[in-house]
Amino acid sequence: MPQNLAIAISTKQVDATVTWGAAPPNGAPVTAYHISWQSEGGRSGSASVPGNTFSYVIKGIWQGTDHPFTVTVVAQNSAGRGTPATARQVPPPSTKKIELTKGAFAPECGQPNCYWMRIVMTGFESETRYKVDPHSTDSGYDNPGHTLTTDGQGSATLTAFYYHGAGHTVWVTAGGVSSNRLEWTE
Repeated sequence: MPQNLAIAISTKQVDATVTWGAAPPNGAPVTAYHISWQSEGGRSGSASVPGNTFSYVIKGIWQGTDHPFTVTVVAQNSAGRGTPATARQVPPPSTKKIELTKGAFAPECGQPNCYWMRIVMTGFESETRYKVDPHSTDSGYDNPGHTLTTDGQGSATLTAFYYHGAGHTVWVTAGGVSSNRLEWTE
């Protein structure tokens, strides 16, 4: 069995680097390692490398929505294939977060007690465009939203969407994530 099978990948990558240690030869030198993978998202494949190679890069195993996947590595020598080593990789839990607070006074609104919404996004994909949409419990509220691009760490700050409806609850959505709900006060 190949020793110390490991998978290196992060949510910002699409390729996985699989590494392992040499399998005991058990009477004959290892001539090849056979790698196979299966994603719960439907991506699968296999490859073989020479017996003196102890890593393989699986291209594109994570794309868009990440799914857990399993990798199996088995050594082969003149006697046949040995016992497989298996490792499973699960994407880290989503840490996308949108924090909504009341921002600065917005005189351009033309209404008393009108303030901007301040939006702080963290944990999103880096350097990616998102449409931010504001929402309100006021059924007459309508706003087309705003598009922004996250920075290299997947964060963005936006001050937009002035609001004056005291007593209503407001929130924003972006990239399938909803912010906290904020009761708008005078």
